[in-house]
Amino acid sequence: MINKIKGYAKASRHNFTRVVALIMAIAVLCAGTAFAATSETYIVDVYEGSQVTRVETTEEDVY
Repeated sequence: MINKIKGYAKASRHNFTRVVALIMAIAVLCAGTAFAATSETYIVDVYEGSQVTRVETTEEDVY
């Protein structure tokens, strides 16, 4: 009976380690994609007569 309990505790520790490793891997992947998705953007105001249109762009020049 004691051997069965020890075996179960070992399996639980092994499964716990796998689950923690999986959670850490998912967290690293999510963090990596979150930082990769952020790019430098610029807000540009376009004036046409009395109207102003605000545009968000990644371009640095007017072309």
